[in-house]
Amino acid sequence: MGIDMYIFAAHSKKELESDTYWANADLNTSDSWTTIGEKFYARKFWGLHEHVVATCFNHDYECGEYVQITRENLEEMITYAAHHPNYFDNFDSVAQLCELLYHWDELEEAGLHLYYECDW
Repeated sequence: MGIDMYIFAAHSKKELESDTYWANADLNTSDSWTTIGEKFYARKFWGLHEHVVATCFNHDYECGEYVQITRENLEEMITYAAHHPNYFDNFDSVAQLCELLYHWDELEEAGLHLYYECDW
């Protein structure tokens, strides 16, 4: 079974759940760190998802739910991804997550928060 996992930037969960978010969101993960939109994507990385749910969300996650993540959550994701290859048997997710952590302060200064979402 497939799984698509994302991290989105938004000013609030309410904004993220609105129709206007998707009309204005930048869906190219590397263009701008200070705009709303998709900032991370991983496909079929079940191990990372299960780890995040267990360690960051206390085993409480519903498919399609947006959960705000902290810097510590992101660091936990990096640690896991650095030791476990993704579905494609590489570590590409590590670089994406590290880049997101590197730009954390820029995101905060722009008033943005990060939200984890996963579909299967």
